Amino acid sequence: MPSRKLIIILLILFFFFTPPVVQSQIQPDQHIWKRTTQTQPQKIADYLKIEETKISAVVGYGQITIEGYTSPEASVRLNSSQDNLGQYQTRANKEGFFKFNNVILPYQPGELWLQAIDRQGLAGAPVAIPQPPPGLEKIEDIILPPTLAHNNGIFKKGVRGLAFGYAIPNSQIEIYFFESPINSWLKKLFAASPLPPRKAQAQQKALNYSNTNKLILETDKKGYFSFELPNQKAQSFRYYAGNVFRENYSPKSNILSFRVLSLIEAFYQQILILADKFLALILPFLQDLLFWIFLEIVVLAILIKNNSKRTTIN
Repeated sequence: MPSRKLIIILLILFFFFTPPVVQSQIQPDQHIWKRTTQTQPQKIADYLKIEETKISAVVGYGQITIEGYTSPEASVRLNSSQDNLGQYQTRANKEGFFKFNNVILPYQPGELWLQAIDRQGLAGAPVAIPQPPPGLEKIEDIILPPTLAHNNGIFKKGVRGLAFGYAIPNSQIEIYFFESPINSWLKKLFAASPLPPRKAQAQQKALNYSNTNKLILETDKKGYFSFELPNQKAQSFRYYAGNVFRENYSPKSNILSFRVLSLIEAFYQQILILADKFLALILPFLQDLLFWIFLEIVVLAILIKNNSKRTTIN
């Protein structure tokens, strides 16, 4: 075996006498990207990256400022129906005021879409603004619809259901209820008669769900509002909310639905829930049982076949 010294000497000789790898002398053309960008510009940012180009005007539809009101500290998003505006986003202040400054509009932007997401992550219904005419510099006093949610979409008659949301602070909220028609004769048979309304919250004005389908209440200083869902009648309902601020009305919120179950329907639903839980519990045992039964059938079939062969030979 060669000694260590010999190996070290061979490595040194290999290092010094191996010819160096000739590196490519072709350098990338630093101006190719710039020339390509100059001839085929796509975005304003591309212009700003070119040192030789100075922007003095923006070719497009113009600039516009958009402002309005929503719930406090809500995130407001702006885009367009033609998807050529990009994504703009701002945050409302504690009074619910938001503003988009000097939005650059492309040519023919289409409808402008606004949508608010409140501090709890609830998304409001999107609002479509018709395409602004050329030369319009400002759109103001836009009132975005309130956010709306409930804690339970199906509950038994007499059980409390709560709905809530966010809107402009210290403003008026109007809730509209609509009863879905009862098509089944069985539902008509077991639908209970309405009872006198229960006590609502202090902010809730006089309300009788059996005589009216409108509820009026006020938001607090944080823009929060809540109310009880009607629960005296076994029925399916749909409802939405609107915000009134400085005598201006917002578009309607997302439409939600809930169902109040009669005693028979609630009992039937509980049976279905218990049946589902029971099946989920015994299903693994049933699968194992079916496997062993199948295995026994296969073994018996093999034994019978072998016995028949022996009988034929004898």
